[in-house]
Amino acid sequence: MTEPSFEETAAREPQSSGIVRSLLRNLIAGARLAFFLRIRPGSFRADTNQAALLAVVLAAAFLLFRMLNALPSPQFNAAGLGPLAASYTSFLLGLWIASLLARSPAGFLPLVVMLTAAQVTLALFLSLAVAMVTVGLSGYGWWFGIWAVFACTMLWQFLIGLRAIRLALGTRLGRALGIAGVYLAAVAVPLFAVPQTPLWYEGYDREQVADAARPEPIDVERTFYAQPGMVDRALSSIAPGRPGIADLYFVGFAGYGAQDVFMKEVKVANRLFDRQFDTEGRSLTLVNNRQTIENLPLANVSNLRLVLDGLAERMDREEDVLFLFLTSHGAKDRLATRFWPLQHNDLEAADLRSLLDEAGIEWRVVVISACYSGSFVDELRSDRTLVITASRADRNSFGCSNEADMTYFGRALIDEALRETRSFTSAYDLARERVTMREEAEGKIPSEPQISVGSEIQAKLAELTERLEALAEVAADK
Repeated sequence: MTEPSFEETAAREPQSSGIVRSLLRNLIAGARLAFFLRIRPGSFRADTNQAALLAVVLAAAFLLFRMLNALPSPQFNAAGLGPLAASYTSFLLGLWIASLLARSPAGFLPLVVMLTAAQVTLALFLSLAVAMVTVGLSGYGWWFGIWAVFACTMLWQFLIGLRAIRLALGTRLGRALGIAGVYLAAVAVPLFAVPQTPLWYEGYDREQVADAARPEPIDVERTFYAQPGMVDRALSSIAPGRPGIADLYFVGFAGYGAQDVFMKEVKVANRLFDRQFDTEGRSLTLVNNRQTIENLPLANVSNLRLVLDGLAERMDREEDVLFLFLTSHGAKDRLATRFWPLQHNDLEAADLRSLLDEAGIEWRVVVISACYSGSFVDELRSDRTLVITASRADRNSFGCSNEADMTYFGRALIDEALRETRSFTSAYDLARERVTMREEAEGKIPSEPQISVGSEIQAKLAELTERLEALAEVAADK
């Protein structure tokens, strides 16, 4: 006696079986399918309810497993749902085409149930493999590991698809191989055709400090009461704008006080701008660090507001340009301003836009070196603003360790590109290229720096660059 087909066995299944019980049975059968253990057509219960439930379980599995890869401080990224939906839509389309090629339209639903159930197991092991590669490898080894995982996953998908097609559609091996190839293409194409955005990203820990033992506490009251006077003294040395000259004003902001790298980066930037961009007498920095607490104002929202308002009174707001350089840890729409034991409010994208607008400074160059800093671009965008960020809105940037002198992007832009050109847009192009090369060499997920150039500011910056180049030529001739 021949074994009944998938459809015949499923049709005989008692309709009174509980939905949860059927779901569990499908998941177990899917795992057996994925691991090439013995299964029969009756191992699955194929109906529309189960197909929908399995799709929900698969989505939940992706959300959970990918969240684990973003520990210890995962933050959800809704934009990641788009690629996930595109992948599942292509998956269903591939199965529908497979059933048509096999001349078995009735086999479409069984295929969906079988392979969706198998995908849950595959998602678990894929997440574990990616986590192991990410933690255990670096550099070219990381890239080799990722591509090895991808190749093994595609082979696994092909073999699982081949097995399900033969079981559900009763197709001979030769024809099933071709149909399985169509299925594999449907699975793989979205990975290349649709920009991949992570469902979760690792935000900075707001309670994190560099030293778990924590250093001796700061006199919080004395420090806070000293701030207005320190800001006034810093502003008192700022020269006014010169009529007929588009002066550049520099403000540095080092927000995260538990690591020296941000303070070092701002200091390098300030020295460079004073020397090569004619900001001497028109520059100041706000820093959260124990080394500067007695002589530099703190990097917090209140001090930044005072500084911007004070600069606006001294500069020609219709003619002069502000270069605002912010460096810190970051999260979506937020820049860290932590300095234990002081309790600062983080600088949010909307707040930064408000501070600039309220100060009335028209021409702005804003550079943000932080993870997820691309999330600031839309909020800061305007016709008279150039925005440059170290990363995409949903990506990390790199190099913010306590041992480093500068972050990857800060070094590429400030310490390298801006020493070669006085054009901020050209410097961005150079910095992005160099950061990308370094990240690829070290096997890191690309940070993808971003830029937004306002429709009016390009001409203003060209005028500024021309003046600075002329000054440099005069100085070289002396």
